[in-house]
Amino acid sequence: MYEENVAEGFKGNHPYDRLATIYKNENDLDNEIRVLEKAIVVYEIITIEDRLEGLPKLFRFKNRLEKALETKKQLAKQKKAKLK
Repeated sequence: MYEENVAEGFKGNHPYDRLATIYKNENDLDNEIRVLEKAIVVYEIITIEDRLEGLPKLFRFKNRLEKALETKKQLAKQKKAKLK
């Protein structure tokens, strides 16, 4: 059901937070990043609509995305180093 909420652009943080956490725990960075990117799009819209709760959540999703992208970058570096 969380995936359905994400696909529909649900305007609430729970499905995005939950799925991102699930994917992070499963070491599925690509799906974690996908969900966080979708959350950012949704919360940018919420913020534009002047919903006050949107901005802090938008920043939180952006920070999580930045960390996930950095982790993916580090893993790629490690993998490349192992191949040498």
